[in-house]
Amino acid sequence: MGFIFAPLYVKYLGIEVFGLVGFTASITGLFTALDAGLNAAVLRETARSAGDIRTQGDVIRTLEWVYWPVAVVSGALCMAAAPLVSTYWLKPGELPAGVISNAIIIAGLILLFRWPFSLYSAAMRGRDKQVELNGLMIVCAGLRAVGAVLVLRQVAATAEAFLLWLAGVELLQTLGAAFLCRSGLRRPLRFRRDILQSIKGFALGVSLAGVVYVLINQLDRLTLSKMLDLKLFGYYVFAQTAAGALRGLVYPITTALSPHLAALAARDHAAFARLYHQASQLVSVLLAATVATAALFSREIIFAWSGNAALTMNTAGLFAALVIGMGISSLGQTPAAAQMAYGWSSLLLVMNIGSLALLLPLLVGLASAYGPMGAAWAWIAVNTLGLVIVVPAMHSRILRSEQRDWWVSDVAAPVLAGTAVAGVMRLLAPVTVSRLWGLVFVGIAWTLSLAAAALSAGHVRTPAREYARRYFGAKIGSSPRWRK
Repeated sequence: MGFIFAPLYVKYLGIEVFGLVGFTASITGLFTALDAGLNAAVLRETARSAGDIRTQGDVIRTLEWVYWPVAVVSGALCMAAAPLVSTYWLKPGELPAGVISNAIIIAGLILLFRWPFSLYSAAMRGRDKQVELNGLMIVCAGLRAVGAVLVLRQVAATAEAFLLWLAGVELLQTLGAAFLCRSGLRRPLRFRRDILQSIKGFALGVSLAGVVYVLINQLDRLTLSKMLDLKLFGYYVFAQTAAGALRGLVYPITTALSPHLAALAARDHAAFARLYHQASQLVSVLLAATVATAALFSREIIFAWSGNAALTMNTAGLFAALVIGMGISSLGQTPAAAQMAYGWSSLLLVMNIGSLALLLPLLVGLASAYGPMGAAWAWIAVNTLGLVIVVPAMHSRILRSEQRDWWVSDVAAPVLAGTAVAGVMRLLAPVTVSRLWGLVFVGIAWTLSLAAAALSAGHVRTPAREYARRYFGAKIGSSPRWRK
């Protein structure tokens, strides 16, 4: 939800401070990646012990003794590094070094409060408490986004005030998740060494893969924050924030999918494959329409969103490139969920290490030559290469007979159909329109692109058609005119 208010954050903070806030988000993201394996292990173990609330409670209590100490240490390390980062890494224009240092210290506080939330959210998903979890996250997202605007407007338009508000919301969210997660468990909850022993191999593999994955996704920000001044870096962060909204389409699907895949992996291969294709097609349909429309109408979208001509000029091209890279990366999330369901984390680790080794020199070279746009194209290239290598490798071991259907029916058909319709709408678009009518036209283009993509995907088209038949049939049947 926060991305919706990004233009207001830029308005009150300025683009340079917005870049600083983006850098602190990268720092907390790097530390948070350390829990990727534990997070996946918690979800897996709680899903597999469905109905055994004693074991579920013991898993949560055991991992609490890992999460909270690591959160304290990680937050302290972040705070301790603040003077060094503010002096030797970032290139501020008008910002005092003290403001930068304070911002990084508060980022350490955010990290301390955020890290344990991963434990409780994973356990809630594994215990099939996704409705409660989603409700909590929606409330906190609203507090985080809207509250931040009110703080900037009514209290102080500073980086410190903004980040302190975010830290408070993180604490509230973690405490709320802890309370909801524990409800219904049989007490007392026990620490069990055997649980740590049983998950350590899987957790370590996924953690290493997660750290490398986050490095891949944050390396562009970290590299550009060293190469560019904070103002130019702020433009890149703004474009990336806009493109990052794409994760909101895929994340709810993959998080809801993971516990069901984990449960089916051990007992029903046919149902596993069917669910895999259904989720893959749904993801592809949403991505095809959204990525194609966003990339082709990037100027209209950024201007309608921000109303800022200078911001649009400096970020529209970046936004188009970054949203393509984000879309390619998101296509691989369903295959990644399938690998995790089978406990196969080594493939992602090896691929992510290879991608990181390739991305770093490519990023530095292209960014040095072409600035922020070079960094965006480097990310597109690495994500594309990763997708065409990992998916065939995965299907050589699991879902062996399903690869052709994944590429052709699940991905190519909806992507080509959605992109073609969005391309036609781009050719038909008026040259100059107001912000409102520009947004209306983009909405029409997205709707038509979505319809074309959905019609080309059997697992989406069939249930959509049945729903429409029941819904509109009921409406027509209940109409007095129809009954006559």
